[in-house]
Amino acid sequence: MFCIKCGKEALKGNFCKNCFLEMNSLFEIGRGILYLCEMCNSYHMKKSKTTVEGFITGLVKTKNTLKSVMISRKEIGNRIIADVVCSGYISGIHKTERKRTTIIVKRHKCEDCIKISGNYHEAVIQARGENSDRILKKVSSMAEPQIVANISRASTGYDIRITSKRKASKIIQALMNKFDVKASYKLVGEKKGIKLYRNYYAVR
Repeated sequence: MFCIKCGKEALKGNFCKNCFLEMNSLFEIGRGILYLCEMCNSYHMKKSKTTVEGFITGLVKTKNTLKSVMISRKEIGNRIIADVVCSGYISGIHKTERKRTTIIVKRHKCEDCIKISGNYHEAVIQARGENSDRILKKVSSMAEPQIVANISRASTGYDIRITSKRKASKIIQALMNKFDVKASYKLVGEKKGIKLYRNYYAVR
C-alpha cells in the first residue's frame, strides 16, 4: 500500500510516516495572562503562586504521549514570548514539534503583600522565655517571608504576626515537637455577621 498523498510506502493507514506526522499535531498550546507582584516579584495565576515555566507547561494540551517539554523564553515589555519544543509519540510514531506562544504579564500586588502592608494577621506566635531566640529562628526558617506581617519585641520574647491561620497552624505543629505550646484565641471583629477570631500561640 502506498501513501495517497505522496506515493511513498504507507505506514499509518493510507499515509507514509512523514505525511501522517505532517497531518497530525503532537500538541497544542494556548495563551495566558500571568500576574507579577510588584512588591515581592512573585508570579501568580488567579490566587495561586506559580513560576513562568510551570505556567507555560500548563498551557500545553495533548491527547498524545509526551516524553519531554523544553521551554525557551524572552521578555519584551509586558509580554513573554515562549518557544516550546515537545517530543513524544502519536499512535506510536515519534515526533518532535515546536510552537510559540505569548504570555501577557500584568503587574499587581499579591494577596500576601497586601496583607503585610496593612499589618493584617490572623495569628500571633508568641515566642517566650529563655528559648525565645531559638523559637524565632525556627519560625523564620519555616515561614515564607510573604506570610510574616510583622515581628516585634515583647517583654519576654517576640510577637510574630502571621497572615494565615492555616499556615500558622502548620508551623505550630512542627514546634510542638520541641517546645511547649499553649493556644488561645480572641474576638477581633465581625464581617457580614460572621465573628472573626485571631489565634494566639504562646511558645516556650
